[in-house]
Order: sequence, then structure tokens, then C-alpha cells
Amino acid sequence: MRLAKNFVFYKISPQLLPSVLLILLIPLIDMINPMQYEMGQYQRYRLLKYLSYLYYEAEKCLFMSDKISEDKNVIVLCFFLMIVFLGLLLRLKNIASPPFNFDEGVHGFFSYLLYAEGVYTYKPGLHGPFLYYITACAFSLLGDTILTARLMPAIFGAGTMLLLYPLRKHFGDIGLLTTSILFAISPFFITFSQELRNDPFSIFFTLGFIVCALLYLERKKDIYLALGVTNLALAFTVKENAYITVSILLLYLIFYYGYAILKSHNKIEVTKKILSQLLQNAKKNHLTIFTCVLIFIVIYTLFYTHFFMSVDSFFTSLFESIPFWFRATFLYSMNPGVYRPFCFYLNLLIKFELPVLIFGTTGGLYYLTIERNKVMQFMFCWAVISLVTYSAMPYKMHQLLLFTLLPLIIVAGGFMGKLFGFLSNIRRTASKKGRILRILLIVLFIVLIGYSYSHSVSDIAQLHNVTGLYTGLNFEELSQYVKDATGGNLETIVFIIIPQGEDMLAAHWPLPWYLREYATIPLTGGLPPNLDKLVEAYENPIFISSKNDIKYLNASYEIKVFNSTGSMGLVVFRSAQI
Repeated sequence: MRLAKNFVFYKISPQLLPSVLLILLIPLIDMINPMQYEMGQYQRYRLLKYLSYLYYEAEKCLFMSDKISEDKNVIVLCFFLMIVFLGLLLRLKNIASPPFNFDEGVHGFFSYLLYAEGVYTYKPGLHGPFLYYITACAFSLLGDTILTARLMPAIFGAGTMLLLYPLRKHFGDIGLLTTSILFAISPFFITFSQELRNDPFSIFFTLGFIVCALLYLERKKDIYLALGVTNLALAFTVKENAYITVSILLLYLIFYYGYAILKSHNKIEVTKKILSQLLQNAKKNHLTIFTCVLIFIVIYTLFYTHFFMSVDSFFTSLFESIPFWFRATFLYSMNPGVYRPFCFYLNLLIKFELPVLIFGTTGGLYYLTIERNKVMQFMFCWAVISLVTYSAMPYKMHQLLLFTLLPLIIVAGGFMGKLFGFLSNIRRTASKKGRILRILLIVLFIVLIGYSYSHSVSDIAQLHNVTGLYTGLNFEELSQYVKDATGGNLETIVFIIIPQGEDMLAAHWPLPWYLREYATIPLTGGLPPNLDKLVEAYENPIFISSKNDIKYLNASYEIKVFNSTGSMGLVVFRSAQI
């Protein structure tokens, strides 16, 4: 009985538990419906309604009298964990429904090779090894399925929200909850946490590094420095844009100290003082610095050498990754599929993340000019520098916007927490103008949320589908047909014929993933003239080609056509004479 009386929800509000059940159960019921992939208009309205219930209860609890102040931390933590759980449900919703796209096919296939054969070699175009190792681990535990492949990005995507809690003192309580809600329902973060990509892992480790660095600066404990370096090293094993992120952070430090020097009267003296302090701290903590460098080297080396089984990959990552992506940035700029104008990311923010853009920009200016919150100033500068940097690069992909959204959502959530605190104070007053202002601000917020999140997750998924060749094609049916045609003989060779004029990679993937149990060989230049010789040499292999090639096939071949709504259907055929 004593436990029940001390249970914080028992002392807050009799309306709380029904609201919590609605928030947690409705998305769970929706999630287990296998017939829906796109969140419809009514579902989005219902989600926002339940979030408003949650936020109303949280605000009411946190602004109550001081008699429950001793339970405030528990209240905040409980509401925060509910929002994180909601974010996880949204990322798991129908996660296995859509087929693999181009990039997922590549990532899934090489993860399968690592799982099934223990084979891994680093290639700069395929990014770092972390994704392949963690996906291979998931395959070994749960089997090699699309659901299993996408499970880890979803977990890390939701796990990123947990890293917000240590920043609570910089947000405030309501700011923490607001920021976590923005993360939970962000269309971009949901979309790219539902796909087998490097970005959710990169975002997680980047924020983990930032959080550990801030905790170290506040508490001066070496454990935070070690954890921060661990996160940084893992970020470098995920994706090469970790170099860009570190460069942006270093650029901010240069601006920060440079501004301090420029505004001082004795610039030389201040410069000497800063350098002297840095050197003094380095000498004082030389053992800690050495340990951190060692941690970074060990983690980086283990992953990039395939645990010392492929030393060449280590040197490839050191000397070839940056030159490769530097060249690719300009070579790909000739491809209209990835060459976009300077305002590309800004336009995406306006269309899909308008509340974050408005409140993040307004909040950044607020923190720069009024409150002078250094952490929020850093986050806003990080967002601005990141947006400008990625916008200036000719090579632009939708998922790279996440590295601007990450700090911008933090600023937006912190500022909205300030704003809602101000509104709560207005609510206590009897001023008619105050009540009107509160209503207007709430209406503005609802309108902005409704406009931005009226776009479904599948809208973004379709935008960044770089192939479009096989849209709507039933890959599972195709792979089952191949299995039936070969009688389960996994030694059968499968030739994937790339039509003349089509990009080889775009036409090749994700077919190898769906045929991962077979040896697949790509043939470029369209249907080869020596089909009969290939049939004899490879003991009646399977051929997969464009549906347009069916007119060149005679009656000696068994043919099965697979249509798609994209630009290319497929035909699967093999000789019927053997």
C-alpha cells in the first residue's frame, strides 16, 4: 500500500493513466496491422491528438505546487520514456513491408556475406564496416530477413532520443519533453530509421560524442572523455562524413576562440593565455589523452582490419576514403539524380520540417542574443555551419539533412520549452490579453505541426528512391520463382543482364539481396548474343533481363515476366531443352 501511495502517477492526476494507455496502445495496434505502410491522414491526426494529451498531462504535472517537487525527476523521466517508446513504435511500424531499395540491397547483401561466409573488405563507396557487422550479428540471432536487417537502424534511431536526457539541464523539463516529441515524430528521422542505412548509427554516435564531451566539461570525470572518444571512433567506423562533422566542430571552436580574441583589447595577450591554458591542460592530462588516443586507434583498427584478417582495408580507409568521396562529390555532380541546387536542403526543411526550421531559427537567435546559453549557441552554430557545408557540396542526398536536423531539433525543442513555460505563466494570470496570446501561440504551433507532418513517411521514401527502375516489382515472388525453377539447387548460376544504356549499379541492385543464396553474375551491354554457349558452359543457368528483351527469345526458353510500375519490368528465363 505504501508503494502505491508513493507511485508518482497515483499522486498526479486521475486522467493520466487513460491518456498513457491511449498513447501507448493505439500506435501499437496500428503497428501490427500488416496492410498499411503509409500513415494516413486520420492516423496522423490521431497521433497528434494523443501527443497533445501526453503533453497536457506533463505540463500540468510539472507546473503543479511544490508538494510533489521531490517526485519531479521521476515524473520527467516517466514521461520522457513514454515518448521514447512511442518513437520506437513509430520506427517499427510496418518496418518489413516495403521492399529493399538500391542502397538497402547493397548493405543487406554484403552484411549477408559477412554473416554467411565471414567475408568483408572495406570499399569507400560502401561506407564504413559498422553497419555490416551489427547487421550480421542481427542475422545470426534472428535470421537474414528484411525485418531483421532494418531492426538495428530503428533501435539506434529511437536510442538517439535517450541521449537527450543528460542534456536536461540545458533544455529544462518541458524543453526535454518537447525535443523528444520532435524527434519521435520527425518525418525524416522516422523514414531513415526504417531503412538499412548508415545514417541512424552515425547520428547516434555523433550525438553520443557531443553529450559525453559536454558531461566531461561539466563534471571533469575521465570516464566521460573515454566514452566520448569511443563514440567518436565508432562514428568513424560508420560513415566517412564523420570527417565533415569533426571539421565542423573544429571550425566552431576556431570561431569561438577567435571571437574571444577579437573582442579583447589586448589580442596578443589573450591569444597567449588561451594557448598556454591548452598546453597546460594537455600536460596535466597527458595520460588521459594517451588512453583516449589508444581507445580510438584500437576501435578503428579492429573494425577496418576485419579484426586483423584484412590489413589492406585499414590502409584503404586511411588513404583512399577521403580522395574517393572528394572525387565522387564532383563526378556525381554530372548525374542529375544526385546533383541538386544550393537550396535543396532548405527546401526539404520547409516542406517536411517547418516547425523545426521556424522554432530552431527563432530559438537560435534567442539564445545568441538574449539568454546566452552556450550549449544552445553551439547547437545552433553547428546546425547553420552543417546546413551551409552540405548545401555547398554538389553531391546531395536526402538523408544527409539529418546531420543538420540533429542540432536544429535540439535548439527548437529547447526554445519551445521556454515558450511553453512562458505560456504556463500567462495561464495563471487573469489578463485577457495574456490568455489571447496563449491561444494564438498554441494555434500557430498546431497549424505548423499540421502543415509539416501532413506529409507521410512514404513521401520522403519515394523522393530519395534513386533507382525507380523496379518500383512495385514483387521481389519475393521473383526469388521464389527462381527457387522453384532451380529445384532448390543453390549451385545454379544466375546471370543479371544489364540493359544497354542503363546504369549498372541501379539495374543490378537490389536483386543480389533477394537472390543471395545463389551466385549472381552481372552482364553489361544488354542481352548477349552467345546465350547458348552460356547455357552449356554453366549447366543451364537462370537469366534475369529487362522485359523488353522478351522479343529476342525463342520458344526454347521457359519465360516468366515480372511487371513493375517503375521504368523497367523483368523477365526470368532459362533453357527448356536441358
